[in-house]
Amino acid sequence: MPKTNVRLRLGPDRKQHDWLGVPEYPCELFYTDLSKHSMRYMPEHWHNEMEFGFVTDGNLLLTCNGAEYIIEENQFYFINANVLHSMKSVGNTCCFYSIVFHENFLGLPEQLKKKYITPVINNGSFSLFFTKEQEFLLLTRNALRCYEEKEGNYDFYFYQYICSLWMLIYDKHLPFVSPEEKTDQRIREMLLFISANYQRNIGVDEIAGFAGVSKRECFRCFKRQLNSSPNIYLLQFRMNRAAEMVLLTDQKMNQIASSCGFSSATYFSTKFKEIYGMTPKAYREANR
Repeated sequence: MPKTNVRLRLGPDRKQHDWLGVPEYPCELFYTDLSKHSMRYMPEHWHNEMEFGFVTDGNLLLTCNGAEYIIEENQFYFINANVLHSMKSVGNTCCFYSIVFHENFLGLPEQLKKKYITPVINNGSFSLFFTKEQEFLLLTRNALRCYEEKEGNYDFYFYQYICSLWMLIYDKHLPFVSPEEKTDQRIREMLLFISANYQRNIGVDEIAGFAGVSKRECFRCFKRQLNSSPNIYLLQFRMNRAAEMVLLTDQKMNQIASSCGFSSATYFSTKFKEIYGMTPKAYREANR
């Protein structure tokens, strides 16, 4: 049976620390019912593994590197390794399977790995892919059936289906990376920097410097990719983390404000009310 994961174990940099298989078999199947999660939401996280997913009920709002996408029922998706993402139910119901696997699971020799795996993982413009193409849906359903029924040589057939899905992506949907597209890697690096350092008093200078770009280029990247600014994104990121802590912990509001990088509890409360329409304390009481 697949695992269920109602609450993720996340580090301060938002990396997921749940067991995703074992070194000898670095692959895990999860079944997620977002109605079981707080506010029907799985918070932003990332992992070194790739992820194949299949929505079985309802529609999924999938956010990758700040951009939002709707994954519909009976639709396949792929999330690349090290991509910051979150999941939220569109409506009251959303259920999906996710097959999370490390590149080593594919077990290719080094020469083939460099040809067929590395170009996908290192493609900064290929964070997310989703489709309703029947080839993908058939292979995914077969893989899920193998894993759940565990009949005969199911583990080998499951492995074959995962390899076949990978080659479909590689052959049909891996985008060509132009020099311009390679610059989009910068926004991903800056978002990862924010996720790892939002608790500190960071500014645009540090964010831009981490990606090796000027402040002007930093603003341009955020505008182009997220239709936002680094300052607004940082505030929203801090507020999302704070809202999670308001709901999931019993910490006092001044502690939450400090741990999420706000200069004072008063400023935190003011901004929180602007975004959520109520104070943090009222938000905790209304949603618990």
